[in-house]
Amino acid sequence: MKYFILFTLLLKGILSFAQERDLATVNYSFSNINYNDSVATLKYLHFRLNTPLWKNEKNRIFAGINYKSGYFNNFNLFPESTLHGVGLRLGWNHKIDSIQNIILFFQSGIYSDFQDISGKDFRSLIGFSYTKRKSDSFKYGIGAGYSRQFFGHQVVPFFNLEWKVSPRLAIYGQLPVKQQIEYSFSSFLIGSKIDGNAASYRLSEKHMNQFVKINEWNYSIYAEKSIYKNLLLNAGIGYNLIRSFKIYEDFEDSSWTIFTIPLSSRDQPIEKVNDRSIFFDISLKLTL
Repeated sequence: MKYFILFTLLLKGILSFAQERDLATVNYSFSNINYNDSVATLKYLHFRLNTPLWKNEKNRIFAGINYKSGYFNNFNLFPESTLHGVGLRLGWNHKIDSIQNIILFFQSGIYSDFQDISGKDFRSLIGFSYTKRKSDSFKYGIGAGYSRQFFGHQVVPFFNLEWKVSPRLAIYGQLPVKQQIEYSFSSFLIGSKIDGNAASYRLSEKHMNQFVKINEWNYSIYAEKSIYKNLLLNAGIGYNLIRSFKIYEDFEDSSWTIFTIPLSSRDQPIEKVNDRSIFFDISLKLTL
């Protein structure tokens, strides 16, 4: 169970190309952090943009940019109050035949406190996703990703699912990191989601290039409504079933991890905080 939870938390960055449904998304979320008998706050601002670059009958090349910042208030565990991540993505979608396609993807970016940017702040990943359409209402697929994390090398497989159970009910996700169930009404939909998130950020030289790891395992319910043509408003409330904040010393680690099971010994964090909290989030989405 321990390794299953860790596995789901670290998948999120690897799977960003597997089931992209939106052209652009702006998301804001807010939660409290219970820390040393005090209450800190964490605010996330997340922006994603996806765009096609070229296509023909069987091939499509696309790109994306992803920016996420975390704003901490009254949280003394971190020496900096703001952490940032910005990444560029490239992908190639090839249609094998009328029911099968494969995606190859690459992403690289800077994840740090942005105090002094260097080569140490970069993280990268590469991978593939294969999908097969069984019927008009059911698609499935597999994939894998390799990621060069601050803590070493990581290899992660995943499973894609899209199942339209009825005209109103749909189940889809990237298993096991993200599963969603949605029910559509005439003018809006409601949904339930389990979502694993992970992020790591390099701190500046004045903090000895330490790095921060944030892991979250969330459950939420939400409602979504079209407010203008392809523009959607999504609002939800959820709970951090598991959330941890950890700081590690700077080290050059060439160890390998399958899922999150280390094949060698792993450094222990200098400090850590485990916390659970209710969170609120709201998004604007521009869809296909």
